[in-house]
Amino acid sequence: MKAVLLRLLRIRRASVLLRAVAITAATTGILAALLSWQGAALARKVAREGMTELAQEVTASLTTGTAAAIRFRKTQDITVEIRAALQRAEGTALRAMAFDATGAPIVSEPPATGEKLAAMEELAKKALASGSAVSADGLTIAQIARGNDGKPQGGIATQWSDAALNSRITEETLKLLLQSTVVFVILACLAALALRAMVSRPLVRLGAAVDRVAASDFTATVPGIQRGDEIGALARNLDRMRLHLGEADRAAASRAADQAELTQVMDRLRETLGILAAGDLATR
Repeated sequence: MKAVLLRLLRIRRASVLLRAVAITAATTGILAALLSWQGAALARKVAREGMTELAQEVTASLTTGTAAAIRFRKTQDITVEIRAALQRAEGTALRAMAFDATGAPIVSEPPATGEKLAAMEELAKKALASGSAVSADGLTIAQIARGNDGKPQGGIATQWSDAALNSRITEETLKLLLQSTVVFVILACLAALALRAMVSRPLVRLGAAVDRVAASDFTATVPGIQRGDEIGALARNLDRMRLHLGEADRAAASRAADQAELTQVMDRLRETLGILAAGDLATR
């Protein structure tokens, strides 16, 4: 029975240590994932806002720089300006289209067709009516150029995408997660070793003291009674139990010695009474 109890104690002790490490690892992992997700979301938001500001600035600058070329429909000059602007945008600008005073496209670089071209033409016409226009998703912008008489001469519409930015943010986030995972694993191993030194080994020594007390060795020293934590409290309780069991063992030994002496006295008394009953008065 004692062996079974001690085996269960050891298994439970090991499982407590493993559960503590597992809970710590899971909690830290979840927290790191949440922080990474929030950080990535914030980075995407900031990048989107920065790209929107850049789109406004590039579109305005391109509109101003191509105003004369748009007026005289110099497609080659417009194409050169558009390509230079797209190159400066570093992959966030998809295309740009110059349009005339009616909203009809003059040149598109790279060429736009179908729904994309129709969307840019529609936004160009809105810009001619209000001075500038932005699509619902904020990724297509149109601005107009005015002549000396203040009338619209045409303008520039640009299309933008945050896919490249999001891809870079995702890549950097994955790199950060990988680095964090490596650091976390190292720290978890160090924490497991520290828990083993602070919890597991003291409990093993305390278990050995339990074995000695269970074997009626009440003179054994209980380790850890000077600790101020739960293990120290358990050790002090075990030490008090050792002392009480020792006192009880000594009292039981004393009672057994008294009982043996009393038995001897009673035996001698019965022997003496038997001799007297036989009439032998010389016996003492």
